[in-house]
Amino acid sequence: MKAARPSARHPRRRSDVRVHELDGEALIFDPVSADTHRLNETALFIWRQCDGRHDVEHIALRLIETYDVSENEVMECVRRSREEFDTCGLILVEDESTT
Repeated sequence: MKAARPSARHPRRRSDVRVHELDGEALIFDPVSADTHRLNETALFIWRQCDGRHDVEHIALRLIETYDVSENEVMECVRRSREEFDTCGLILVEDESTT
């Protein structure tokens, strides 16, 4: 049986990335690039949802339930964060056409 592969709609954190949380924020260390990234509270919330099971819409819905923000604002924030995580190589994503 073939293992499930993450899609662009269901991002998954790389398992080798190290996370250190402190006071609602986080430092993320990528051992491949040796880069460190700082996540604020909202970005950390989104990061935690990147488990390969949640799509962008579900992550946005969870943010709306947790914080008092508009749907448009949340969708843009989630998309931007997911793109940033992808650009930095912190998550695994594929084009949906290849899944």
